[in-house]
Amino acid sequence: MKLQAWKSGQRGTAAVELAIALPFLLFLLLAIGEVGRAIVQYNELTKATRDAARYLADHAAIGSTDVINIDAELDRATRELLVYGKPLAGTTPILPGLDISDVTIVVVDDVHVRVDVDYNYAPTIGGVTMPMFGTGPAFDIAIPLRASVAMRAL
Repeated sequence: MKLQAWKSGQRGTAAVELAIALPFLLFLLLAIGEVGRAIVQYNELTKATRDAARYLADHAAIGSTDVINIDAELDRATRELLVYGKPLAGTTPILPGLDISDVTIVVVDDVHVRVDVDYNYAPTIGGVTMPMFGTGPAFDIAIPLRASVAMRAL
């Protein structure tokens, strides 16, 4: 008789515990997915920056004179290679929101060139701002990702 009374007093406890724990578990799952997505996008950004720097280093030097000449066409081709994945032929960026204006090309010294890119990673849910629901102004939740590669011009 005692066992039956104890079991009936615990009916529904598992459902209540699940209702309490489920939001935390779903948030943890979402956070793990967002971190993984950010890592993948940073990896794509660094690979594209490396490819653009390699392209620039290969085409920047004039012959074997160690003189670096970056004209407007080479500058544009390098930027488009980084942003679109193709020099002078792209239309869809490799990452959402990545633009040619995010790319900086620098001549470091007589024989080295550097390609820098600044990209704001926007989380999947919520966009780039987080509302404060009436407690204050919305704040920016975009994560700045920066990649930079320097190479010797060949």
